[in-house]
Amino acid sequence: MNRFHRVVLISATALLLCACGGGDDGSDSSTARILVSSEPSGGHCVAGGSRIDAGFDIDRNGSLDAVEIDSTQYVCNGATGLTGASGATGANGATGAAGAAALNTL
Repeated sequence: MNRFHRVVLISATALLLCACGGGDDGSDSSTARILVSSEPSGGHCVAGGSRIDAGFDIDRNGSLDAVEIDSTQYVCNGATGLTGASGATGANGATGAAGAAALNTL
C-alpha cells in the first residue's frame, strides 16, 4: 500500500473516532487518539509497514497510553516488485580538463 492510501486510511479512522459527541451529562468526553508507529517485518507484516493504535485518552494526558488502546490495525508494505528493463545508454559526457604533463627523469 502506498503512502497516499495510508494517509487516507489514517484520516478516515481519525474522522470516525472523532465523530463521537460529548458526555451524557454535558461534560467533556475523553478525546479520541490515534497512534501510528512503524511495524517491522514479521508476523503482522511480512515486508514491514505501519501499526495504527486507536482509543480514547481517558486520563486526558494528551497521549494514547497502552491501557487506553481499544483497537490495533496494520497497514502492510507490499512485496518488492520485479526488476524493470534496463534503460537506454545515455549520451557521453563532456571531455574533462587536461591533466598536468608527467615528468620522466632517468
